[in-house]
Amino acid sequence: MICMTGKTFFSSVLGKVGIFLGLLLLLLLTSCNQGRATEGEIVTEGEVPVVPKDTLPLHKSAVCVWTPYASLRQEPGRKTYTKDGEDNWITSIRYGEVVELLDSTVRIKKDRRDYMKVKLKDGKEGWVQEYLFEKYAKPAVVLQKTYLYRRPDQMTLRDDFLDPGEIIVLIQDPTKPGGKSWYHVSSRRKIKKGWIHQPKHISTSTRDVKAALLLYKAVTTKSTDKKLERLRSILQIPGIDEKSPLYAMVQGKIKETENEDIQNELFKPGSKLFITENDTWMHSNPDMGMGNANQMKQLTKDDICLILDIGERDSLGAFYDFWYRVQYGDAEGWVYGHYTSRRYLD
Repeated sequence: MICMTGKTFFSSVLGKVGIFLGLLLLLLLTSCNQGRATEGEIVTEGEVPVVPKDTLPLHKSAVCVWTPYASLRQEPGRKTYTKDGEDNWITSIRYGEVVELLDSTVRIKKDRRDYMKVKLKDGKEGWVQEYLFEKYAKPAVVLQKTYLYRRPDQMTLRDDFLDPGEIIVLIQDPTKPGGKSWYHVSSRRKIKKGWIHQPKHISTSTRDVKAALLLYKAVTTKSTDKKLERLRSILQIPGIDEKSPLYAMVQGKIKETENEDIQNELFKPGSKLFITENDTWMHSNPDMGMGNANQMKQLTKDDICLILDIGERDSLGAFYDFWYRVQYGDAEGWVYGHYTSRRYLD
């Protein structure tokens, strides 16, 4: 009986020691995981954001920056048929889509274009025009107005900037290191390309990029009812709530869309137009894609212009607004509607 009691006591002690060691191990694992970012999110290490690794290494990835899409072909070049007489076109690659680089490039002299071989996430392989992509990159979305620099140097500040909601790509080309606090970036169709020094103003979260892509699609929808439906569906994405910067952008576009008819009535030729942003450029043509060559005169906040004509709608980041041909002093040119208002004049 004494022997059995000793065994029971010994087993009880071992059981308690086992439980203690298990709890200690669980505590250590929990403390090690604290502060670790979930995939696709940006966390801070001091003042420097850390972009977590993707499943596809950056040196093997490229992002489509062309709208509405780029084409994947069986053979390089713009020819309709392959050498065997088959349809050369395979499928389309959408703006913001990530592809895998297959380390094969070729120059087609007839097209005067470079082509590279890529692989899509569904396993399809083919050739794409290199200019329509940014290599060594990953998609991101701009959360706050962010100024661009020509080089990773504070003294090279430019006049242009990235708008909230604008989809960009972060380029981490090993031949162009920018340091821990700089990011080399490119926007849609490479209209804006340079360096940024406010990495906290961007997000690489898969959720945020998805929401921004849906926002871009929504604001370019012509039907008001369809546009509102698409905008409201974005607010159903888990995580897009009052705490998300994109929530306010979407709510703002919903309110703006609901008031579109009123706004269009206000913006008639002969009306006055109030400039709401500093560094707003007057353009010779209603086209952001022409870059600096299209910029005529820089307007500042509180400038008042006379509307001469209303042009077509155009998308810029999360914005989808009209171009207005205006007069300011002796200068005549085009300004983008997002940087203007009538409310301050009324």
